[in-house]
Order: sequence, then C-alpha cells, then structure tokens
Amino acid sequence: MNSISTMRRLSQFKIGFYECCKVTDRTFKNVADKLEQLMTISKLELEFGRSKVTDEAILVLSEKIIHLLKLSVFILGLGRTKVSDESLCQLLQTLQISEFQLSEVAFGFDECLGVTNHTAQQIRELLLNRKTVKEATVWTWRSSIKEDGKDAICNVTSSRSFNYLYTDII
Repeated sequence: MNSISTMRRLSQFKIGFYECCKVTDRTFKNVADKLEQLMTISKLELEFGRSKVTDEAILVLSEKIIHLLKLSVFILGLGRTKVSDESLCQLLQTLQISEFQLSEVAFGFDECLGVTNHTAQQIRELLLNRKTVKEATVWTWRSSIKEDGKDAICNVTSSRSFNYLYTDII
C-alpha cells in the first residue's frame, strides 16, 4: 500500500477481493483501520463478495467510516458473504447520522441469506432521510430480502426524485 503521506491526499479509495475465499475479517479490519488516515476521500468502494467477511468486520467499518468527512460516494459489495442485518443496520445508521454529503450509494447483497427486509427498511430510511442522495443501487438477488422489502426501497422514488434508483426486482 502507498505511504501514509500519499494516502492522506487520495480522493478515491477502491479495493476489491471478489471471490477471494482466504480474505477474512482481519483483512477487512486492516482496510477499515486505514480509513482513519484517509480523511480526504470522497469516494469509497469496497468489494468483498464471496469472501469470509462477517458481521464483526462490518461493525468495525461502522466505527471507522465516520472519519471520512468528505465522503459523497459509498459502494459496498458483500455478495455471498455471511453478513447479517445486525451489522448492516449499524452501518446504515452510521451513514444516516453522519455529516457526509452522500450523493450516491450502492449496496450488493446477492446471495446473502442473512440480509432480510430489516436491512431493506434501513436502506429505505437512509434514502428518505439523506436528501443529498440522488443515485442508489441495491443488488439483492437470491438474498433473504422479500418482494415487500424491495418494494419499500423502490417506493422511495414516489416521495423524492432520483437521478437513478435501481434494485434488481425481477
């Protein structure tokens, strides 16, 4: 990884370990720990699909992300991991109460059986309460989010105009 002085000037941070079954909570926590030193980034993209990341790592992210005062784009891919509503709702609440000027969010929960309508409801609340969010993408294919949870997210468009709001309702 770049030196800390270089990292402090970054405006975007993207890291992905898709289909890396040896990537665990420890790797994710190490990435989250670096976030405190990246206060200037406006775009954060984390892709940990098909890894061994669990709720413990997401809870660490919830604590560390608050330091990203300029964050406007947040993308989190967790497809086919063992995360659940407990940690995701904590993260979503952090995103709601933070000082961020979020303009775009994306969440990937494909094949996450621990992600249910409770998370969908929290995403809906985030979209309703964060008036700055104009683009949102939520992937829920083969998760435990049922049709009414997907509808709850989609129905946000009736209360506010989005440039782009996508869910993978089939």
